[in-house]
Amino acid sequence: MAELEGKVLDGKYRLTRRLGSGGVGTVYEAVHELIGQKFAIKVLKPEYATSPTLAQRLVQEAKAASAIDHPSIIKIFDAGRTRDGLTFLVMELLVGQELSARIRGSADPVPSEEAVDITSDVLDALVAAHAKGIIHRDLKPENVFLTRGPHGQRWVKLLDFGIAKIVDHRMAGPRLTHAGTVVGTPFYMAPEHARGARDLDARVDVYATGVMLFEMLTKRVPFDGHSYNEVLAKVLSEPFPRPRKFNGNIPEGLEAVLLRATAKDRNARFPSAAAFLEAVTPFCSEA
Repeated sequence: MAELEGKVLDGKYRLTRRLGSGGVGTVYEAVHELIGQKFAIKVLKPEYATSPTLAQRLVQEAKAASAIDHPSIIKIFDAGRTRDGLTFLVMELLVGQELSARIRGSADPVPSEEAVDITSDVLDALVAAHAKGIIHRDLKPENVFLTRGPHGQRWVKLLDFGIAKIVDHRMAGPRLTHAGTVVGTPFYMAPEHARGARDLDARVDVYATGVMLFEMLTKRVPFDGHSYNEVLAKVLSEPFPRPRKFNGNIPEGLEAVLLRATAKDRNARFPSAAAFLEAVTPFCSEA
């Protein structure tokens, strides 16, 4: 979609350069023609432009992020569809890197205190999301962005609420998936999510956050495989590995917290993001 660079969307957003591309959309840096402010704009790829489901997901992403209204949730300012059929979402422009790049960018695991600090910020944002009846369902390092706050401090932003489950039916739009359809990324998927359960709750986000913490501390995901289904099978059948097996520098108490967050039985997990946050706080750098 490089040909879109220079294009003006909705008569006001000029696409200046491509920032990245995912499965169904491409993100561009854009500048507002009138006021000069810069934004990030997600545009559905042309081959998906006529999909009502994907267009609705963009709308849901905008509604979910706006409803949460938390400093660690990416801000979305506008959404629309051009006359020539391009569906787009206007977001704040972030400077920094995805958590996935932070994990890959060093030969060593992320230090425990840094990993816990990032996890705490993610959980703080999830507390706000869950309070609004919004479950992310696709937490992964690619959807956690590390930027800088107003005083130069590290700041976490959660991205991509496109497949969020809206528990508050006043906000929910049309159903985006059929009953039993599994949506999400298998490496971070809780067992009940992998089974296609329909009664998912906030504990799927607790599990995924625990997996991200595991990956930061060990530079590996707990379950891997050559196919989507192979990973799902391991998530369902194999015991969750102990992170200290791969990194002996992890405090034993932190390992215990992580293993509770990722318990196979969701009733054995922390019941909420707030409970997980409370348990992990003693291991933060400022504890």
